[in-house]
Amino acid sequence: MSMKSKEVLKDDVVQAVVIADTFGDEFLPISSDIPLSLLPLVNKPLIDYTLEFLSLGGIEETFLFCCSHVDAIRAHINQSIKDGSFWNLTMKVTIIVSESCHSFGDCLRDLDRKGILRGNFVLLEPGTVSNIKLLPIIKKHNEVTNKDKGAAMTLVFQEAGIGQMGRDPTEEVVVAVNNNRRVLFHRKLGQSKERKIEFPLEIFLDNSCVSLRHNLKDTHIAICSPSVLPLFSDNFDFQTKDDFVRGLLINEEILGSTVYCHIVKGNNYGSATTSWRMYQSISRELQCKWIYPLQPPTTKNHILKKGVVTGEGVSIKDQKKIVNSIIGDNVKIGENVQITESFVFANTSIDDNVVITHSIVGPNCQIKSKSKITLGSIIGKGVVVEKEGFIENSLVQATEPEDCDDKDKLGKKAFRLKLEGDDDDDVATILTRKFSTLRIDDNQEQEESDDDAFTDSEDEELSHTQSPPPDDTKLFFTEVIDSLTRGFEDELRCEHLILEINSSRYAYNVTVKEVNFNVIKAILHMSLRFSSGPQFLPHFARLLSYFAPILKNYLRNEGAMLDTLQALEDVAISNEDVNEKWVKFALQWFYDKDYVTEDVILEWAKSLDDKCRFYAQLLEDNMAENEAKSGGFLTNIVLEIVQSPLNIALVCLIGVLVYKIVKSRQDVPISRPPEPTLPKLKKRDFTVEELKKYDGTQEDGRVLVAVNGTVYDVTRGKHFYGPGGPYAAFGGRDASRGLATFSVSAKTDEYDDLSDLNTMEMDSVREWEAQFKEKYDVVGKLLKPGEQATSYSDDEEEETPSAAGDKSKDD
Repeated sequence: MSMKSKEVLKDDVVQAVVIADTFGDEFLPISSDIPLSLLPLVNKPLIDYTLEFLSLGGIEETFLFCCSHVDAIRAHINQSIKDGSFWNLTMKVTIIVSESCHSFGDCLRDLDRKGILRGNFVLLEPGTVSNIKLLPIIKKHNEVTNKDKGAAMTLVFQEAGIGQMGRDPTEEVVVAVNNNRRVLFHRKLGQSKERKIEFPLEIFLDNSCVSLRHNLKDTHIAICSPSVLPLFSDNFDFQTKDDFVRGLLINEEILGSTVYCHIVKGNNYGSATTSWRMYQSISRELQCKWIYPLQPPTTKNHILKKGVVTGEGVSIKDQKKIVNSIIGDNVKIGENVQITESFVFANTSIDDNVVITHSIVGPNCQIKSKSKITLGSIIGKGVVVEKEGFIENSLVQATEPEDCDDKDKLGKKAFRLKLEGDDDDDVATILTRKFSTLRIDDNQEQEESDDDAFTDSEDEELSHTQSPPPDDTKLFFTEVIDSLTRGFEDELRCEHLILEINSSRYAYNVTVKEVNFNVIKAILHMSLRFSSGPQFLPHFARLLSYFAPILKNYLRNEGAMLDTLQALEDVAISNEDVNEKWVKFALQWFYDKDYVTEDVILEWAKSLDDKCRFYAQLLEDNMAENEAKSGGFLTNIVLEIVQSPLNIALVCLIGVLVYKIVKSRQDVPISRPPEPTLPKLKKRDFTVEELKKYDGTQEDGRVLVAVNGTVYDVTRGKHFYGPGGPYAAFGGRDASRGLATFSVSAKTDEYDDLSDLNTMEMDSVREWEAQFKEKYDVVGKLLKPGEQATSYSDDEEEETPSAAGDKSKDD
């Protein structure tokens, strides 16, 4: 045992209990053949993630409690041990079987009778996936139990925003805690339609400080004292963990037991596969590496394109229409197959011209040609969907159920499954409730305006289950609007808002281009909230000026400027409230403040429709005689333009701006000397001290910048990195830390190995490195202290930045 483990639990073995069964129908019909523990999560059995988490968290002995599919689970564990799974090196796994248990509480009562747990232990509910470090939490639990002998359990929560993808609306929880983190009130809202919550008055009278929390997600992890198992044995009405917590809070004086909580944040992640919604959410987060170091099998999986993962032995004839889906091993997919937001398990065959949207297809299925599976359907193992079959909003299994009607028979090996207590008229509602994340109503094309992000309908229900999960870009846009609106109203510093935006960016894995576009779009959208009138434009100007630091942070190059103009165009086209005055003012403001240049405006004008491009070209060339020669063509264009008020606004605005640009260019003296072009710098390496000389203040004005160990000649961008530029602090220095933390002041006079940067910050450095590599010449490497410089020959090919390698934490 490590020294840290000894400190936490002295000479005791750190133990954990994993309950493998859900005891519910959440995963029917697939759970009839595949246990939750072996459900493929990005083509890797779920239990593997759980065991890896426990091993990395410091657990030395784990009891896997199974009530069904025992042989399959035991075979998988034995095979994993045989294959040398790394968790087997540090942790012992024991399978406990009790087929007589019918609930979570029954399992804990059975464990109490067996008497195999010695002291405090970690309790995991079914399907838990996490990267939380457990030993520090166990240590805190020990400290609490030393002070409070009645402390029975520490619940582990994770901070999470309301409506965030990782939160299951069926598990929304409200918690009240005191300043010692003792839980005073615990209510799981679930599907409740209640619009108010009543808190007992005594929790406020008996405690000087009470914190009400609704921004928490249950990780389904708990640290338990030895008293937990006897409490379950003494109270047979405790069937779930929530029953246990509620019972202890209600009968605290009688039972003499208390419950505490521990809240994790930052890079800590904890969740459980409690529904298909959470199954999809955790799959996405694994793909985005938000549960690092847990990750899908890299040697087995293949990333076909963004959002699409395929397993081994997959055959796809046409991949164009496969979007945001995970395909299992040995799946065969024919031509012209559309698969959207879906999961296809192993050994399934899909013929030509099949459509599968927002559904799950189990293993060993056969989907024949021209079939359509949609609206959150779940297809069980071995189902055969006949040619031109249509399945919508249904659970389908291969065997005939006892209460099967003729209308539920979809084929020889395809039968619609009814949930117990469901009548025919309410199937859609039930499935929406149970499988909300996969349901999208194709009959209602929800081409909603982004203005809806600002609206709040009194008719909407509190539950999130009625609407499908939006894609990551829309979620990012919504969070950006929330952050900017709150920042503007509360007058928060823009530097803090930039950090929030960057956190959201990594959370939803959006590109730099998407960040630029959506941040500008969000700011412009906010202007539409001001009432029209004489004060509209002053309010609009104040809004833009307030967010100027954010604009400066993201509008770094011509590509970002073009993203800005495209965002302006998008807002103008998609909102009826936008008029000519709004468009003219917005574009004029961005131009006057130098957030967009004349060249970018002209480039953007070319991307508009023909009528705008033609008019812009006339003004750019300043050839009025061409207008007379093109009179007939121009007449036709004018007739088209006047049919659209927006086109009138855009054309007039472009005309004014381009005229102003051309006129200003004509006013510039012809005798102005051009910027001298420096000869290419001979390839060499630099120490930190040698690099300082190249900050643009020397006679030749050359500017060098180092990024992730590689030195670039950025002289042609010295209006950014040279003296007086917005990023002059990077000139002649290593800019890696500043680019990682989005701080111009983050500089050092010593070699920086970046060893304290986290994964997100290093990803940001690599993104900047790729941009520098594309735009600027590589001069050489930034030398570490004592490192020998490379000798470069005159005709040597340029060394790529990767030759320098990422600065690792081992440097």
